[in-house]
Amino acid sequence: MNWAVGALAVSQVCVSVYQSVTRKSLYRQARDEAHRRGKDLLVIGGPYGSGLLRRYFGLKAHGYGDVCTDIDPKACEGAPQTVVANIKNLPFSNKQFGSVFLGHVLGHLGPEERDVALREVDRIADSAYGCNQSRLWLIGRIFPDL
Repeated sequence: MNWAVGALAVSQVCVSVYQSVTRKSLYRQARDEAHRRGKDLLVIGGPYGSGLLRRYFGLKAHGYGDVCTDIDPKACEGAPQTVVANIKNLPFSNKQFGSVFLGHVLGHLGPEERDVALREVDRIADSAYGCNQSRLWLIGRIFPDL
C-alpha cells in the first residue's frame, strides 16, 4: 500500500512541475508575441485565481501581463492594470492586444460558453496562448479552489 501512495505522490509532483513549466513557457511566448507586435499583452484569468493558498503565500501561477482581467479582482492583485470583466464580454476594442494569455479559464466554461469566449478573444487580440489544468492533476480536482 505504501508504494502506491508513494507512486501517486511522485506522479502528482511530476504533473505539477510539467504544468508549471508549460504555463510559464506559454506566458513568455504570449508576452514576446505581444511586444513583437508593439501592443500590450492581456492576461485573462489572474495569476492568483481563486486560490486562497496562492494569495497567502504569494505564489503566482504566471505573470500579470500589461493588463490583467478576471471576474474576481483579487485574482489580479498587484497587476499594473486590472480590469474586472467576464471573458464572454470583454470591454476592449477590436485587435487592441498583440496577444492574450488564458490562464486555464476555459476549463471553467461549458462548450457553448467556450465558443463565445474564444470568439471574444479572437476579436480583441492578434493571437492567443492558453493552458488548461491537466486531467492528471488530482489535487486540482479534489480542491479546485486552492
